[in-house]
Amino acid sequence: LINEIGYLELQAPGLGRRFFAEVARVEALIVEFPAAATEIRPNIRRRMLRKFRFTLLYSIEKQGVLILALAHHSRRPGYWGGRL
Repeated sequence: LINEIGYLELQAPGLGRRFFAEVARVEALIVEFPAAATEIRPNIRRRMLRKFRFTLLYSIEKQGVLILALAHHSRRPGYWGGRL
């Protein structure tokens, strides 16, 4: 997340901050409605960002929501699977 914010900020001033705001917006949706997103594997759900080509992948745990990955849409599908 931090690397992407820095990269986007170098591309255009303010873009990294807008990216972070969008990630925070999606995180808030996940916390408020954790079961509303599409389940792509057992106990793994995804919520896409609207303004950027990224997806937040997460699981619902007893203690709360666990963010597993911030996945770019251009990367190889499932590359984040090794993080489980």
